[in-house]
Amino acid sequence: MLRGRLRSHAICLVVSLALLRTLTGCASQDAAAPGLPDAGPPVADAMNSEEPTGCADDHKDGTETDVDCGGSDCVPCGDAKLCRSSGDCLSQVCKGGICQPPSCSDGVYNGTESDVDCGGADCLACSATRICRVNADCRDGACIRGFCQPLSCADNLLNGTEADVDCGGGACAPCRDNSRCGWAGDCKSSVCAHGECQAPACSDGVKNGLETDMDCGGGECLPCAVGQACNVRSDCRNASCGRGYCQAPSCTSGVRDGSETDCRLRRRSLRPVRGDGSLHRRQRLRE
Repeated sequence: MLRGRLRSHAICLVVSLALLRTLTGCASQDAAAPGLPDAGPPVADAMNSEEPTGCADDHKDGTETDVDCGGSDCVPCGDAKLCRSSGDCLSQVCKGGICQPPSCSDGVYNGTESDVDCGGADCLACSATRICRVNADCRDGACIRGFCQPLSCADNLLNGTEADVDCGGGACAPCRDNSRCGWAGDCKSSVCAHGECQAPACSDGVKNGLETDMDCGGGECLPCAVGQACNVRSDCRNASCGRGYCQAPSCTSGVRDGSETDCRLRRRSLRPVRGDGSLHRRQRLRE
C-alpha cells in the first residue's frame, strides 16, 4: 500500500519536472529570437489611427469656427464661412459672423490688392508711395523697388499725361521729331500729323526750326517780307533788318534795297528857280 503511494508521487514529480522544462524552453526561445515583428497596438487602436483628426476630419470641432477652418489651430475660412473675428477669414473681414469677400473699400489688404484697397487686378491703381508689384499697380505707371513713384519727366516711362516717353502732354517738354503726339503742342516743331511729330518745313505754316518768322528767314527758308521778324539782314528780302523786323526800302537805310542801283547817300540842295523868290527843291547826286 505504502509502496503504491510512493510510486504515484514519483510519477507526479516526473511529470511536473517535464512540464517545467517545457515552459522554461519556450521562454528561452522567445528571448533568443530577436527581430520578430511586434504584435502592434490593439485592433481598436489601429482602427482609430486610420481616421482623420483635427483640421481634416470633415467636422466642426475644437476651436474651429466652421468645418476644418478658423479658430486658433486651422487655416482661415473662405467667403461665406462662419467666423468669430477677422482672423478666422481669408479676407480678414468678418461681419455678422460670416466671412466677407474681398472689397476695394473694406480698409483691409486682401484679394489681389498690392496695398490696402488699391492695385492688383480688381482695384484702382495706387497713388505715389503706396506698395506695388508692377507698373500697372500705380496711378502714374511707375513702380520702382516696390513703391509707386510720383509722376516724372525723367523716369524713362510713358506715364501721366505724356504723349511719348518723358515728353509732351503739357507737363513735360515738347517731343522731338518722329515722336508720338496728340496735338501740335506736344511737338517741338509744333506740327503733329498722323499722331507723329513732324520735322520743321518751310511750307508747314508754322514758325519752327531756325525760322525767324513763319516759313521764312533763318538761312534755311526764303528771306522774310517787310514787317516780319528777323535777326540779321540776310533774314529779310530787302536785306534791311532793324529793331527785329524787316524794314521797307529807304534811301537813308545805308543798304542797297528797293530799286536803288547804289547805296551811297544823296544830298539835297535848295536853289531859287522862280522870280517870286520861292524855292524849288532839286536833288543832286554827288558822285
